[in-house]
Amino acid sequence: MQNILNLYSNRGIVVLMGDMNVNLLESAEHQKISGRKSYFLNFLHENNLVSLNTLEDCKGAKSSFVSYDNSCESLIDHILLPCDKLYYVCDCEIIDNDCLNVSRHRPIFCGIRAPEYQQHPYYSNDLGINWKKVTCDLANEFKTCLNSNEVLQNIEHCDINTKVDIDNVLSNMTNEVKSTALQCFPEKQFKHFLKPYWSDQLNTLHKDMRQKRADWLICGRPRGIESSAYNIYKNAKRLFRKKHRHAIDEYFRKKVDEIDKCAEVDSSLFWRLVNGRRKQSASAPGAEMNFNGKLASSPQEITDEWANYFKELYTPTVSTKFDEEHKRDISNRLHCINDSLAISESPVISAEEVQSAVRLGKKGKAAGEDGISYEHMQYGGEILFRILAKLFTAMIKLSYAPINMKKGIIITLFKGGNKRKDDPENYRAITLSS
Repeated sequence: MQNILNLYSNRGIVVLMGDMNVNLLESAEHQKISGRKSYFLNFLHENNLVSLNTLEDCKGAKSSFVSYDNSCESLIDHILLPCDKLYYVCDCEIIDNDCLNVSRHRPIFCGIRAPEYQQHPYYSNDLGINWKKVTCDLANEFKTCLNSNEVLQNIEHCDINTKVDIDNVLSNMTNEVKSTALQCFPEKQFKHFLKPYWSDQLNTLHKDMRQKRADWLICGRPRGIESSAYNIYKNAKRLFRKKHRHAIDEYFRKKVDEIDKCAEVDSSLFWRLVNGRRKQSASAPGAEMNFNGKLASSPQEITDEWANYFKELYTPTVSTKFDEEHKRDISNRLHCINDSLAISESPVISAEEVQSAVRLGKKGKAAGEDGISYEHMQYGGEILFRILAKLFTAMIKLSYAPINMKKGIIITLFKGGNKRKDDPENYRAITLSS
């Protein structure tokens, strides 16, 4: 159950239902000598879960199982829900008598309401280009298309004299580069697997366990330590489950460490993990966040509250520990830099300098909000280098950075552990710039 909870908790509310074989009635004496109840209670405590049919609001019978001789009643069937999601529960009832029930277990009815979510388009700067399959012929075709592009040719021969010109040049160039790349390069085709942690070892152990189970079935399903077939099957099953749990834990550990250690990772892997999380949590019930007592449940509300959260976080405030002397020192240095720039002539950036810088860029890195990666510029050729050199020279001359270059994507990553997932303080922000 812990593995299931870890696997699906990021997708919304996880409801665990079934015969847990753990009696939570205080009158059950057999549970006092068994450790099963203590394991179950620890599981509930560590995951902040509660059994709905043990609450006072649960109607009907107090027990969910009656022995065949009617001598013993117990509460071993449970519906588990997170404690902080109880407001979703409408009602709960253990039905005492039902003509359709032929089991010794009593039916448990539970009504859970969930808000209706509308699918909102989530942002992705991934243009669907498979850079690993780009050949020399495709790169040359891309370069040829850019050289013959009328918009880029007009940009190359026009003058950039105002700040508005800088914004327009960057926007037009970005759009033409991305649209041309989509026409020339192959698209990505992701393959999503239900069990990405699966390995050859698990496959071998699983087949061995199935074979041992088949042998046990042929023997007539004997039980007890006297049966060798039963013991062999149980040992094979125990080994497979142990390796299976270890593989899941190792997969999630590597997944978190890989994102946590660096903000710039492989583009396909980064966006597959991050967007996968965002898609799962954006439309799933229970993916709400608590911002200073205000509960946000819909994707739009969560997005707006995150915007307010980071706006407040990054807004300068008055602090008694603020270093005024350091502020004056930095201000004086900035004034000296501005004075020196005003006296000297503005430097001119050459296309060769841009090309040299672009060539140093590593492939496979995540792009920013503009969707332009190093591959776009490296395969673009000389016309892009000349336009970028012209653009950078105008930026320095006018002391102006385009608006689109100031935009970034903030990705929130859960810090992990036993922290609350609805608390924004328990998330780490990573910003991808242009």
